[in-house]
Formats: sequence, structure tokens, C-alpha cells
Amino acid sequence: MLKTKNIFIVFFVVLALIFGFIFYTFTNSYLNFLLIKQYEQKIKSLDDVLKFSLLEHLNDANIKDFAKDTRADFIILNND
Repeated sequence: MLKTKNIFIVFFVVLALIFGFIFYTFTNSYLNFLLIKQYEQKIKSLDDVLKFSLLEHLNDANIKDFAKDTRADFIILNND
């Protein structure tokens, strides 16, 4: 009886780990998909701004202002 109980406990733990791993994998891939689509849209809007010359001169301040106005999360690296 004790061996059977231990086997079912181990089986349950392994099954829970498998479902947890599957849930983590699907959630992570879906979040990455959403993030990629969000940044694609922001890049397209920046491309439209540049294509139709809505910004006269492109510099760091213009990109930062555009990012603030469009709620874009651009990462601007400053080389010091």
C-alpha cells in the first residue's frame, strides 16, 4: 500500500511539473509575441513620421519627444 501511495504522489508531482512547464512555455511565448507586435507598431509609426517628414530634423531630442507623445518605449543608448 505504501509503495502504491508513493508512486501516485511521484506521478502527481511529475504531472504538476509538466503542466507547469507547459503553462510557462505558452505564457512566455505569448508575451514575447505581444511584445514583438507592440514594438512593430511603434517602429511603423516612427517610420511613418520619418517618411512623411513630420519631424524636420532627426536627433535624440526629437526621438525622445516622439516616444513620449506616442507612449513608445524606445531604448536610446547614450555613448559616454
